[in-house]
Amino acid sequence: MWKTLAKEEKRVKVIINDAKRRAQRRRAYYESRLGDPMQLLRISGTAAKLVQNAESFAFQEDPANL
Repeated sequence: MWKTLAKEEKRVKVIINDAKRRAQRRRAYYESRLGDPMQLLRISGTAAKLVQNAESFAFQEDPANL
């Protein structure tokens, strides 16, 4: 019984260590692929005016107020 328990503990320890090593390799791979975060930014579009509240937006956009 003790031998099987020790064998099982050893197997679990090996599995945990393998998972840690895989996670480290995966982290290193993704960090190498990521590179500079500023290069990932893609900003496109047009300028938009921000309005603080809905009432002023409705007043400004209403064709009757022009």
